[in-house]
Amino acid sequence: MKKSIQEFMSSDLITVSWNMSISDAYTMMTEKNIRHLPVLSADNELVGILSDKDIQRAMRIERREFSWTSAFEIEFDRNSLVCDYMNWPVMIVDSSRLVTEAAQIMINEKVSALLVAHKNDIVGIVTTEDLLRALVVHLEPTPAEKLKGEIEDAIIQSKLGQIAQALANVGI
Repeated sequence: MKKSIQEFMSSDLITVSWNMSISDAYTMMTEKNIRHLPVLSADNELVGILSDKDIQRAMRIERREFSWTSAFEIEFDRNSLVCDYMNWPVMIVDSSRLVTEAAQIMINEKVSALLVAHKNDIVGIVTTEDLLRALVVHLEPTPAEKLKGEIEDAIIQSKLGQIAQALANVGI
């Protein structure tokens, strides 16, 4: 069964301005528990994408004190902006593309997210996490397969199953 990326993409896009501080973008990503932010210009035009890896490049991490449980202090240069670390151009795919096609593009281009467009409007984002969710759905057993497994388990655990196993063990 072929699945479209529309079934797995996130359609609730959270965006940032290209001139937002990298520290504020990090805070937004942390609070929203997301790893990719489309970046908009002052004219609301798509100009890039910011990933968690871009944020990591901007971090200055210092250990407070040496200890196995010590916390790290994360700092950013006060003058660092989203535009200093964002990626561009942004990879965009049509919403009619299949999950497998989106995955192949991400593999070939070595990117962790694609923006999704429908009739020239950005309608969502598909990430490696979304593709993993698609994989889980694809590999999940069907209701018939689940029922078959439950019946097999019940038979094996029943007296009849135990007798059959004992006979098999002695070669009968």
